[in-house]
Amino acid sequence: WTDVSQAYANDPLGSDVGYTADEIKRIEFRKKLDTFSNMVSTFYNSEFSAYVDEYNKMMDDANELISIANFVDAESKISEIGDYLSEYLVLENPRIIYDISFDPEKDIWILNGATEKSVFDRRENLYVTIFNMDGSTHSSLKFTDTKQGNFYTQWIAPTDPGLYVVMLQYQDSKATQIVHVEEEFDYKYSNSDLNLVELAREFEELESFAEKFGGDDFASNSRFSSIITEIKAGFIDKDAKSVDENIDELKLIIERYLPIRSRTAVIEASYEDDKLIVSGAVQKTIAFREDLFVDIFDQRGNLVEEISLKDNSSGLFSKVISEPFDPGLYVIQLEYHDVRVTDFFNVK
Repeated sequence: WTDVSQAYANDPLGSDVGYTADEIKRIEFRKKLDTFSNMVSTFYNSEFSAYVDEYNKMMDDANELISIANFVDAESKISEIGDYLSEYLVLENPRIIYDISFDPEKDIWILNGATEKSVFDRRENLYVTIFNMDGSTHSSLKFTDTKQGNFYTQWIAPTDPGLYVVMLQYQDSKATQIVHVEEEFDYKYSNSDLNLVELAREFEELESFAEKFGGDDFASNSRFSSIITEIKAGFIDKDAKSVDENIDELKLIIERYLPIRSRTAVIEASYEDDKLIVSGAVQKTIAFREDLFVDIFDQRGNLVEEISLKDNSSGLFSKVISEPFDPGLYVIQLEYHDVRVTDFFNVK
């Protein structure tokens, strides 16, 4: 994408028909992610190491949203990453406690806090430097605290949307905070764009759902990689009909190929006319009835139902739950001793 961005800079019109609107948006959004990456590299500190994995996951999620042209959710994810970095990519110091804020309407930065002092007979200098995301200096200021160590100052410095690292130095101690001046995205989306966004959200749910409850069978079955590739191609081509049909196909193969079976236990589920029929069997060494517990999760991964039932002395069980379920894919899960078995059902 660096090459694509450079090609766009060198030749803004691209091909004879020019770049598509989605291609241009992808370039712009990926530039924002590159800016985050460069900032983390520039201002990385050991305290951030505990938060790197979550940051990397958020960046991967943003890239996935951009690749399938779900720019509506990509906007939210970019704001979320900015908030995350402003909270965790900071350098704390117990000798300096302060708050920093920015008033975008008046372009005023406001700083207040306190320093650690052992002697309260003199005022001391403090130095604040605000850095842009690329490490360049945005603004700086020298001021003094009170004899008790308290301080308050403000200054005017116009600011564009982005993250700003505020470094405060007191004697030989430094501490940083990050101010997130959020960007107001002004992209306009048509009804067809928003329809694709809804499909993209459902696709992301189903993919995560299959990964969570399908285990190795999801990763090893080529049917899934093939249909996922087709779905992503449909998003790139903005072909809602193709995407919708392939999402239905994805649900079908999840139902068909991802249930977990065992010789020790089996469970089956079917749903029709607002009734869920649960049946199955467990293998017993002693003929007596047992309490069994079944969980049902929706395609978002949320636990929506907990069912308790009893088998008979042969290990057979069944139960009918008369309850309407929202449309979507569900997994029903039974854990029996050290065995977990599942089945899937689709509510249309």
